[in-house]
Amino acid sequence: MNNHAHFPNENLLAGRPVEPVPNAGIYEILRDQGGQFGFHNGWESANYFDPGATEQHGNALGSFQRPAYQDKIEAECRGMADFGGICYWPFAKFSVTGPGAAAFLDGLVPNRLPQVGRCALSYFLTPASKVSSEVMIVRRGEEDFYVVSYPEQELFDWRWLSMRKPLEGVDLRNVTADFGTLMVSGPQSRRVLGQLAGDEAAWSKDSFKFYQHRDVVLAGIPCRALRVSFTGELGWELHPATEDVAPLYRALKAAEPRLNDWGGFAMGSFRLEKGFKAFGSDMTRDHTALEAGIESKFLRVDEKDFVGRDAIVAEGTAKRRLVHLGVGTPDGQDCAGNEPIFDSGTGKVVGFTTSGGYGYLAQQSIAFGYVATASLESALEVEVLGVRYPVFIQKGAFKPKPLEAPVETLGLHVPSLDAPQATVRL
Repeated sequence: MNNHAHFPNENLLAGRPVEPVPNAGIYEILRDQGGQFGFHNGWESANYFDPGATEQHGNALGSFQRPAYQDKIEAECRGMADFGGICYWPFAKFSVTGPGAAAFLDGLVPNRLPQVGRCALSYFLTPASKVSSEVMIVRRGEEDFYVVSYPEQELFDWRWLSMRKPLEGVDLRNVTADFGTLMVSGPQSRRVLGQLAGDEAAWSKDSFKFYQHRDVVLAGIPCRALRVSFTGELGWELHPATEDVAPLYRALKAAEPRLNDWGGFAMGSFRLEKGFKAFGSDMTRDHTALEAGIESKFLRVDEKDFVGRDAIVAEGTAKRRLVHLGVGTPDGQDCAGNEPIFDSGTGKVVGFTTSGGYGYLAQQSIAFGYVATASLESALEVEVLGVRYPVFIQKGAFKPKPLEAPVETLGLHVPSLDAPQATVRL
């Protein structure tokens, strides 16, 4: 184990899947469609799809270069962005209720709590203002909250919440195993969901707004619908009971067979293009909220008290900042994280990357990294596999570029010309 090369896309298969498979219904469906799975705290979810594959590739395609299955990831990205698709993801989930629930969470997170029927992105910070987790808080009632987090964060967040919960007035439950999540995204997602619900008007842009939450019934299946998106594309997270994830997936595919399957690697490409930083790589307990560039709208320092507030005030100005980078590496080579960033003029190391990859729609190698504040205006380089390449700090999202290669060469699904088209993504 210690004496072989560990690739950035390493995927070890020993002891997997966990038996019995906790999400067997959807796992078996996606496996039969060529899903190549990643392991997330005991749950299996697809990294990408290799239609026709009868076994897991595991480390067989491990590489320090852009992986051999890059065309499959690109097909997933383009299929979802051009029409629509479905991704299963095993988020961690918690229920926080009781007469003291609102006060408890309000003192724990730096953002305002959402109004009833709304969602709010927020963070758990340590007393030193280090980023301990990123969560989506859904307010189902005045004292009824549904907290959604990263799969790998389940036990960390459970411990964090449990340690700070008051002895009385708050009921805390780990409901990760009770609910599954299907992300339905792309320009046709609104139409598909509205038609399946039998009320397209209720899913319109004005009726179902960004960061809104609603209990819905789709094909007879109750689920929690969150109007949020980690890809930056139009989309919803659907949270049915775990046993209903597979039936809901089948109902969605039956209602609109043109919906494609997309996985975690496509999600990563979308978020890199949009400039969405990820907890666990770009933000960790090694980075303060100010260093991570968490926007002031998520840090209500002047409005409320919360864990980490005093440290934020004391820090004042960050000495390093997380930046969104365009990378000038040769085609087929990307950053993976932990590459040194140099000041081109002085030759000194002034930072490091935290994550990286390829933006398949923008056709651009992209990374995130921390750079010393004093060097933010300097010409920068990153060292990848022993060679230095120029990087630039990107302001805003990378824009999709026109597709140069014929879509047939990428194995892309092309929706029929009579399919309803949508131009808005958010």
